[in-house]
This record gives sequence, C-alpha cells and structure tokens, in this order.
Amino acid sequence: IIDTDDQLRLLKQLIAEQNCIRANALVSFSGKKGISIGSNVYPYLEPKAAAGLEAAGASSTLSVTSAFRTIAQQYLLYRWYQNGQCGISLAAVPGNSNHETGIAVDVGNYSSVISLMSGHGWTHSYPSSDPVHFDYTAGGTTVLRSESVLAFQRLWNLNNPGAKIAEDGDYGPITASKIAASPAAGFAKAST
Repeated sequence: IIDTDDQLRLLKQLIAEQNCIRANALVSFSGKKGISIGSNVYPYLEPKAAAGLEAAGASSTLSVTSAFRTIAQQYLLYRWYQNGQCGISLAAVPGNSNHETGIAVDVGNYSSVISLMSGHGWTHSYPSSDPVHFDYTAGGTTVLRSESVLAFQRLWNLNNPGAKIAEDGDYGPITASKIAASPAAGFAKAST
C-alpha cells in the first residue's frame, strides 16, 4: 500500500510500537518456504496465524498480496475506497479490519488454495464480496485492532506533547485527523 523507504519507516515504527504494547504480538513470515510476498506487503501476522500460513505454504506456493496493516495503511486504503481511487472495491473502516489484528491475508491465487488454507486454520470468509480474503480462525490469537490504534496514539503523543490525544485504542474523528496529519516519513521519536 505504501512503498517508499521513507513511508515504510512509519509502518515499521507502528509495528515496533505494537510489539512494545504486547511482546511478539506480530511476527514476520518473510522468507518462508512456499510464500510469495507482493511488493507492497508488510509480512507480519500474529504468531498462530503466521504458523498456519507457513504450514499451508509448505504444500503449495501462496501468493500473499496483503497481510498485516497498520492503522495508517488501513486509513489510507479506506480513503482510497471512499474516493473511488486505485481500484479499491472494498475496505473496512480503520480500527475494524482483521488485517489490523494480524489474522488476515489476501491471496492472489486464492481459487487454487482454498482447501489447502482451510486445512491449516484459515477460513475463506467473504467469497462473494472479497474472494482473495482469508481469516485465521483456528484459535490462539488475540484481537489486536485496538492495540493497532493505541500504537499510533502513543507515537503521536510522544511526538506531539502539546497536542496529545486519548490513548484509548478507539478509532474516531480525533485519531483520524491525527493520522491525516502524521509524517509519512515517520515520527522523529520512534518508540515509547
């Protein structure tokens, strides 16, 4: 979704902050056998979901086109969807996507791996409206959506002590306005 080195800095900061809130909340599946990762994919999932994806990738190549999204990525994707930009036909409101909790992936070759994915804990959740989307439903995960929002709120406050916002993990108009005002190249102070 965001693919320049400067913009990746903000995404890395948000993931690091989320892992500060909950140790090892998100783990990388980069470089795992049988998993092809698109250029705009940030290859992180919750540990159980990553293990399920890796198990599925051991049997067939999976073409992952989306995985974990930070609140900033979901904000941008949702804006594009609202404005009819970039061919985005469906996007959840920020703070509500399973991608933000690290239990969802989009798979480009979805039709050939549905049964394989389901055998490793993944559900083809919205076959008619979002056919590429899979959710990890085998358990052992934690809903991290509010922590994704909280990670942003904490970084915002660390870098904007005179314009602090509530650190409540709720996505609303104030948090949205601060995401819109955030530096795409990342915050000066990177972690609380």
